[in-house]
Amino acid sequence: MPIIARPTRFERRRPMILVVLCLIFSALFFLDGFINWPGHDDSMVHRMLHSNSVDTHYKVLLGGWPGWNHATMAQRHRFDHIVHMINFSGWHTVTDIENQRWIALFIGLLAVAGGVWWWRVHNRRISVDETGLTLDRQKLVTWSQIKRIDNRQWISQGIVDIEYQLADGRLQSYRFDSMTYDELGPLLNVVGEKSSGAEMLNPPDFLTQPT
Repeated sequence: MPIIARPTRFERRRPMILVVLCLIFSALFFLDGFINWPGHDDSMVHRMLHSNSVDTHYKVLLGGWPGWNHATMAQRHRFDHIVHMINFSGWHTVTDIENQRWIALFIGLLAVAGGVWWWRVHNRRISVDETGLTLDRQKLVTWSQIKRIDNRQWISQGIVDIEYQLADGRLQSYRFDSMTYDELGPLLNVVGEKSSGAEMLNPPDFLTQPT
């Protein structure tokens, strides 16, 4: 019967934490870039039109404001200049709003990347059976391919390194980390028992296989 080691709960939760945080911050930047800040600028134009501190000349210019979402890019830049000349504080420039939108998009893409990371972690497995050791659900390493098992860091750090030989003769290494996978002890016991031809590296006081 196969023995399977799956990613730890912490390892599975890490990408989900990233996804949730990214979605929250992306939503906040999206609201500012597409709703709050354009709406604030529209409100500012209305306040300037009814302000006694704004000259009539500028009020005539401000009267042509169609609203941030309906204005062309040229109109938006023109009003950036007008508001700057009026020296009315609180206006969000085209650059300010565009930056918010690009940041929202970038963080949204990070959320997508986090979702891909979660999917890969969720589907990751290490298993052993009579035929050998299967790494990450796809690479089968037969028992005769395993040439070295290094248990020297198992007790202190929960780490075991193995070396196995590829079909072309090259040696490849793989690290088993108890911080990444649950139930590694029983799986590594089978690896040690089945890999009778492998060199075993143990600490001086290490008398048994990982448990």
